[in-house]
Amino acid sequence: MTSFSDGSGQPSTEINAESGTGSTPYASAQISKASQLLSTRPNTFDSAVIQAGHVVQISGRLTDDVNLSDYSISGTGAPALLNADSNGNYTYSTTNATLGQLFTQGTNSQNVSTNTSNFFLSKQPPTLTLSVSYGTGASVTLSGTLDDIDKSGRIVTFSGVATGMTTTNATGHFSWTTTPTGVGEIHANGTDLWGQAANTATVTVTSNVPTIVNFEAVHGSGNTWIFRGRVIDDQPEGLTVRFGGLMSLVGVTATTDADGYFSITHDITAGETSGTASAIVTDWWGQDSETVYDALT
Repeated sequence: MTSFSDGSGQPSTEINAESGTGSTPYASAQISKASQLLSTRPNTFDSAVIQAGHVVQISGRLTDDVNLSDYSISGTGAPALLNADSNGNYTYSTTNATLGQLFTQGTNSQNVSTNTSNFFLSKQPPTLTLSVSYGTGASVTLSGTLDDIDKSGRIVTFSGVATGMTTTNATGHFSWTTTPTGVGEIHANGTDLWGQAANTATVTVTSNVPTIVNFEAVHGSGNTWIFRGRVIDDQPEGLTVRFGGLMSLVGVTATTDADGYFSITHDITAGETSGTASAIVTDWWGQDSETVYDALT
């Protein structure tokens, strides 16, 4: 006779080993009960850790009282032929996961499965900083950092009064020099490897409106006059001062030096020697100064 126990230590039924007779309906019920228990054994999820390169390491543990290493693991991004160890632990890495709902499950050689362990994968979106520095003329340099687990090689795009893109280096830093269309805001945007957008970082390109000071018309000899003055501006060098007020000065210009000074000698027709000359300048950002005047005396 052969005894089967239900786990209580007492024989649950007796079967004749030779004839196969005995309380077989009860034995079948016990086997059915065991299968039911197997089908509801929990699969306890432990952790999902996001690593660089769009990699997720998933770890978990099966709880059972029989051959845990018999269970193969399936689920989000799980490789083929992955089995739990003798303690029911399993770990694997995948690049095929997406943010959101993930799952794992164990199935043994009897085709009995654990419950499905569902869990939610999330990560903080990247953060972006942006600053502006001014070069010569209307040139500016936009620099900042994209902070994320995947910092290198991320594309940063710009919009506003400057449009374009650049790429972060190994530390997440970026720098891009450009010439904006004028004063105003420039926005920077970026995304991580998971498609999550960073915050929009914004800087404002500003410049004081230029002014012309000490403008004067100085008589030389005959019909020759000297027109001079100074431009006050954030970037005064190389600006073009345009003259007017007199027909003889239409289309006449002068260029400022490094300190904003300008001077030009020009002949005026005899009939205009009692008129008034004017001057105006436009800075690198397209901003006009007020027109200044001086009478020829």
